[in-house]
Amino acid sequence: MKALSFRLCLSAAVLPVLILAAAHAAGPQKPAAVCPPDTWGYHPPIGPESWAKISPDYTQCADGREQSPIDIVSPHRVSLPPLVFSYGTINGLHVEHNGHSIEATVSAQAPADRVTLRLQGVSYRLQRFHFHTPSEHKVGGSTQPMELHLVHEGPGGKTVAVGVFIRGNQANAELSKIFDRLPQSKCESSTVPSFNLQALLPANHASYRYEGSLTTPSCGQGLQWVVLKAPISIKTEQVVAFRRLFWSEPLFPHGNSRPVQSLNGQVETDVP
Repeated sequence: MKALSFRLCLSAAVLPVLILAAAHAAGPQKPAAVCPPDTWGYHPPIGPESWAKISPDYTQCADGREQSPIDIVSPHRVSLPPLVFSYGTINGLHVEHNGHSIEATVSAQAPADRVTLRLQGVSYRLQRFHFHTPSEHKVGGSTQPMELHLVHEGPGGKTVAVGVFIRGNQANAELSKIFDRLPQSKCESSTVPSFNLQALLPANHASYRYEGSLTTPSCGQGLQWVVLKAPISIKTEQVVAFRRLFWSEPLFPHGNSRPVQSLNGQVETDVP
């Protein structure tokens, strides 16, 4: 009986060690997040029409003269140096449901030659990317099922945001790593061990460009927007899965997209 008691005590002592070892082998576990309440959203009374009233930091959402997104209707055709994307495979892509979208954060340790956009001679590093449905930008009044925003930062904190339209008609193996396991609720997250950022871009980099703003509070201005003309594709069922989270439900009655804003003299350019 004493021997049995000893074995039981030993098992009880060893079990937590085994569990800890197994957890360590599977990779570090993120502590359970305490989700803060949303201060802004896409539904009344904290939807886009009310953002400027929520905080003094959000007044540009109503008062700004260079707000985004826009309907690109009559851009001026210009000749500029082509976009140069140095995108490649990175490790440890953090994907999170942030309460407003699915956002992926690029590690600061990712090699520069795999996360860089060169625009008119200046290099910008990709910081994160996220998704909207329906597309926030329109072209001639037309929308697409989804839009991807790639947010880059360069010298002096200058931000370049690249918009990529998404359609649902063809599989994208890399994006399936995200869309086949979408975080289902706010603060839920996962890690994609290896991801090729090149899959986020169409082959043709012809674009529309203009000076605008963030499309979410604080609606800060001074961003360079680059909206690629050519779309990328994912599977139709993946578009449906994203819309199930961010459209036609109480928090997202019309999707997670800000309505288009007045141009107020903003100059749109068409760069082949």
